Order: sequence, then C-alpha cells, then structure tokens
Amino acid sequence: MVSSSDRKRVLVIGIDGGTFRVIDRLASEGKLPHFGGMFRTGCRAVLESTLPPITAPAWTSFSTGKNPGKHGLFNFMTFKKGTYEIELVNATSIKSRQLWHYFHDNKRPFVLLNVPVTYPPLELGGTMVSGLLTPPGKICTHPPEIAEELRERGYETDVSEYSGVTRREYFESVKRMSTKRFEIASEWIREKTWEFFMVVFVGSDRIQHKLWDRQEWVAEYYTMLDGYIGRLVELAGEDTYVILMSDHGFTSQDKTFYVNEWLASLGLLQKRSKSDGGGLRSWGTAQEGLEKKSRSRVYKFLERIGFSSETRRKLIPNWIWFPFLKALPKSLRGLVPAYGIQIDWRNTRAYANSARPIYVNLKGREVNGTVEPGEEYQSVVREVKEGLLGLVDPNTGERPFKNVFTREELFTGPYEGLAPDVLFYSDDFSYCLRGGGTSKTKQLFKNTADRISNHDLHGIFMMSGPGSRKGADLGTASIMDLAPTILHIMGIPVPDDMDGKVLTQAFESDSALARDVQFQEAPEYTVETEKKTTDAEEEELQNRLKDLGYLT
Repeated sequence: MVSSSDRKRVLVIGIDGGTFRVIDRLASEGKLPHFGGMFRTGCRAVLESTLPPITAPAWTSFSTGKNPGKHGLFNFMTFKKGTYEIELVNATSIKSRQLWHYFHDNKRPFVLLNVPVTYPPLELGGTMVSGLLTPPGKICTHPPEIAEELRERGYETDVSEYSGVTRREYFESVKRMSTKRFEIASEWIREKTWEFFMVVFVGSDRIQHKLWDRQEWVAEYYTMLDGYIGRLVELAGEDTYVILMSDHGFTSQDKTFYVNEWLASLGLLQKRSKSDGGGLRSWGTAQEGLEKKSRSRVYKFLERIGFSSETRRKLIPNWIWFPFLKALPKSLRGLVPAYGIQIDWRNTRAYANSARPIYVNLKGREVNGTVEPGEEYQSVVREVKEGLLGLVDPNTGERPFKNVFTREELFTGPYEGLAPDVLFYSDDFSYCLRGGGTSKTKQLFKNTADRISNHDLHGIFMMSGPGSRKGADLGTASIMDLAPTILHIMGIPVPDDMDGKVLTQAFESDSALARDVQFQEAPEYTVETEKKTTDAEEEELQNRLKDLGYLT
C-alpha cells in the first residue's frame, strides 16, 4: 500500500496524430521550446501504434495496455449482427478494464478531458468529459452537471465546421476549439483534486488530415500547442510526471490502391451487374452524396449573399440534413450515384469494407458466407497474403506491400475472431487504400491519392519527472506500454493480463521506478451493457469520419 505522502501525480497530454516528422523539424528551428525542453529534462521514444494505426483501437490499447484481441476494438466500426453493414463503436464496446477502473479501485482521483472513445462516460468517480465518437453537438460528462457549464463557455468536443467552409475557416475553428480546451484544462488542473489528469488535443489530427499541404498552418498549430503544453506543465508542478504522447503518427499519401478491384481481378470477389441492395454500398452512402451536394449548394448561396460560416452553421446545422433526406422517396435517393461497388455475396470469398483490411466471407460468421472454416479458410488467407506480397505497382515498378499479416500474427485474446483476416500496409504508408473500389474502372493503382495525408504507425512519447532519464532516446516503445508504466509510477500493481511492459528504461538506474515492478492478478471484468446512438447521430458521426478519410 502506497502512503499518501508517497503518491505520485501523472499528467498525460495527448496530441492526436502527433508526429516527430513535424516536431523535430520545428524544434530544430527553435519554434517549439517546450517540446524541446521535455526532451532535455526527460526521455523520448517513437511510439508504435496498433495496426491499422486508427484512433479508436489505438487509444483503447493505450488505456487498457492490451492488444485489440483482448479489448475488442479493431477500428471505428464493427459489423451489425447478421449483415454486412457497419455501425460505430463507443466506450461500452470496450471489453476490458481500463486505467480509470484501477484509479477507481485504488481511490485515486482523476480527470479525463476529451479522451477518444470515452462516450458514454463511465461512472467511476472521476471527472470525465467524453471525446471522439461523442454524438455531434453533445457534451457528455460525469458528473452530468458539468456539461451545462462547458456548453455555456462554448466548449466543443470536436470541430463543428468540418464541411461547407473554406480551408482558412476550418483552420480557425480548429484553433478556437483547441484554445477553449486549453482554458478548461488549465483551470481544472488548478481547481480539481487529481492524481491522474489527461487532456487530448485532437486539433493536430484534424489539421494534418485536411491541411497537410499547408505546412505553415501545421507549424502555426504546433507552435500554439507548444505554448499550451508549457503552461499546463508549469501548473501541474515540478514533482508531476508529464507524458506527451500520440495515438499514431502522420505522413503524406500520393498513391491509391483499390483493394476490392484487386480481389475481383483474382476472382475472390464477384461484382453485381445491377444494384439490388445487396452490396457494400447502401442507400445511406448514396444519401451521403446527395447530402453533400445539397448542403454545398445551400452553403454557397448563403455565402454569396453575405452570411458568415458561423451564421450558416446556426441557420442550417449539420444534423438537419439527415431527417430531411431520410424523408425523401427512394426514387429520389437513387438519383445520386452511390460510392463503391456492388458485391454478389454468394459468389464472393474475400472482400474489404470501408475500413480497408480484408475479410474472408466465412460461413458461420458472415450472413452469406461462402468459405468453410478450416483448410478452405486458410487457403483463401494464403492466396490473399501471397498475392499482396507479390503485387507490383505498374506506376512505380515496385512491390509496395511488404508488410502483410494474418490476424493470428497480430492479435491474441478472446476477441481475436472479430479482427480482419488480412492486414497490410506499405513501408511509408504512402498508399491510400480504398476499400469501396470503383464501379467505373477496373484499375488497381492510381498515381494520385484522394487524400493528401493519413496516419502511420509511428507516434510520439516523451516523459519527464523525478528520476526520469534526461535526454535519453529509448528507441521504440509500444502504445500498450504506457498503461502499465503509468500504474507503476502511481504505485498501483500492474495487472498480469496487460500486454504492455513497464518502461523501466525510462528511469535513472538509481531510481526505485527502474526496478521493483509489482503485479496483481487481473480482476474479472463485466462487459458494459452496450449503448447505441440514434440513427441520426450515427449517420452524422459516420459522415465526419468519411470527411476525414477513415471510411470510404
């Protein structure tokens, strides 16, 4: 038992999509004094994300210390039972205990501000404001009365102006959102009782997704964030352990690979000749196209007659489009081409959904499965894996996909069966993978990308605090290592079912934290009763993820 006088505090500042590609360059130019100061007073490592390096499983592997096979989240979405349609996950989809459960068990006060996949907030005694995947326009908190205060102060869970605005307007709205989050965090660090405090700035991810080609704006955002980090560290106090981290990195993309077109070329996927509602696309994706067209036209008209983006948003909020379009007759919905390709499931053996990894159309798992479990399943997996490894991009003459894995090679645990069957990526993540394919051409590769940037595996980790190694480069660490390391710092025994390891090498050899790791038998976890969003909320959340390139 750790005495109250020996208890240590931990401040975690999450920088969604934070990358040393940007940080090291700007720090070398003297523009990021607080990032630079963190390295001089502490240690750093490249933080390896989950595969794929997607926000939902990555932050969940951080909070659980486990691979997705043990917590059940492999992407933003999962399949609706008995269909090929997808639905989004939330906090009740996580099938494991998280850091906050151990804080609650050990009576350690904590604050979570905008941590992704914490909606709906769990009632664990701490202060929680949910983050990404909270329904648009909502502020969800525990205790619930905090929400009204945040709403009155103009707090936003995520950027609200994500479409129908100019790039400059988008940039300014992301900065406003981040500034408000900093203001709340700086007040709560001073005013609330806590031993663990975590705030996540998602603006870095949003700007890099949409404005990677405007590196001067990326630099401006990181410079602003650097000042906020300096102030939060100062307020936390010199005896506090400070961790800067990201869930994944970021990089440029300049090529495209159409996964389902490739599977069709192998005869593993069969397209439908006519749309009859059985394919990957649904009227919902056709609706998305209609929504974007109509919304864009209305916004442009309002802009021409002098309405600002803020006024436009108040006049016609994003949520208004869903019930309007849902009321349209099906004949009108069909006027807009749906995205993707139609799939003949009864003659398809493998496919990629909008999340891009490849699934085998397995009997007993998929509603129209065609592949028998066992040897036939393994044969399809081998064909896909060998095909990807041997594939040549005719535009470059090179084999782009040298990193191809089966789910068994990446995941272990009771929920491994929920994982995609084959996952792959190029060394530099320069390929935009399109799961929906295209119905207009049979090309497999394109020498341009639909988006200018996307995630890569290599996030950031920096830590300072009493006894941490000054100026040490630890090489590479796993995002799963942070939960056990945080528990170890706070004197809470590490559960023996965590996959991550305590980063003892982050501490000076004469520090007690460099040794004496205590373990505990992992308590049983009762999975939360799943809570779902409304149809309108689900549609709006999916549209936001599509706008950022997570769904195609």
